[in-house]
Amino acid sequence: MSEMISFDPALLKKRGWIFDCDGTVAETMRIHHRTWTHIISKQLGKPFDFPWDLFCSMGGMSAHDTCKNLKKL
Repeated sequence: MSEMISFDPALLKKRGWIFDCDGTVAETMRIHHRTWTHIISKQLGKPFDFPWDLFCSMGGMSAHDTCKNLKKL
């Protein structure tokens, strides 16, 4: 069962929100790269070489499309 997350009603009084779209506020691409590499390596049971340039070329793709493209390698 999923853990419930508490909600603070005071959040409804905020006038606006900032959403980071990967790179707008914080540079998170390196973290995403490490995470993808780790998860794929774990699934394969061996190290997976995910070149940085290839990873960046897939930026903006859905996870589903990224996985489809990686299966072609």
